[in-house]
Amino acid sequence: VISIVVSIVIGVSALKLLKQSLDIFVLKTPSKIDISNIKASLVIVPGVKDVHSIRILSLDDQNYIVSMHVVAEYHPVLKRIIKNTLQRQGIYNSNIEFELPTEACHDCIVVNKNCTCC
Repeated sequence: VISIVVSIVIGVSALKLLKQSLDIFVLKTPSKIDISNIKASLVIVPGVKDVHSIRILSLDDQNYIVSMHVVAEYHPVLKRIIKNTLQRQGIYNSNIEFELPTEACHDCIVVNKNCTCC
């Protein structure tokens, strides 16, 4: 009887780990991360006009990576403020592409012609 209970516990744990692993492999946005909250916290930063093309993935269900486009005049201090804002939300690795307010987003032109971000 005890061996059956132990087997069930191990099986349930294995299924949870399998689901987490599959989410990582398919580059699914982690369920703990709310992209709308991240965008809202960044667009209020002085100098940031817009944030779009946000992609967040997890390496191991605890460490997150974000890639995003920020419409703003580039300045190293602005980049540091954005990185600090992301770190407060648990994201320590980021790839930030700055776009000038006057330029069209490459992703919108090439990938999604119906994009409304620029």
